[in-house]
Amino acid sequence: MPYTKPAELGYGRTDARQERANSRIRDAHVRAAEPVDKLLQNDPSLVADTMRKPDIPTTVFDLRAYDSEITALQKTLPRHERFINGNGKAAPYIYGSIQGQDLGLCFATFCTTFRCEMGVRCAWRHHPLTKAEREWIIKYGRERGKQFLERLTNFWANPEVPVPGATMHDK
Repeated sequence: MPYTKPAELGYGRTDARQERANSRIRDAHVRAAEPVDKLLQNDPSLVADTMRKPDIPTTVFDLRAYDSEITALQKTLPRHERFINGNGKAAPYIYGSIQGQDLGLCFATFCTTFRCEMGVRCAWRHHPLTKAEREWIIKYGRERGKQFLERLTNFWANPEVPVPGATMHDK
């Protein structure tokens, strides 16, 4: 049975209230997306680390600044428009990494059996891990990384293959 939104059933907001809420979400995500290029610049210590370890995937970034931007943005949104799990990102320690080496994975997509509540508006990554990323997680994540990858088979495409996040729309 396909999912039916409460508004389609006659519950919830009026069209005008819903449009105002949608407008706030669109505006907030546009504001959040503007500094992404600047925030995704590698931190000098990470660049030096990458030079020493060439097996670190190119998709690994220091996302602490972007992370705090999304967290601040989430606090400005009404409660029903926020991520259920903090700022929606899976913390790097879940797959055995550190804060400065982050894949930016969506928590709902990679760590639960629920679909991401933000869908295409999500600021975090939904697309599957590459072979290089999996190897990196196994090598540096040790036991925690192996457990993450084992559990991932139960989560990533469940209940369905996720839509690309907002970061992938121009790719």
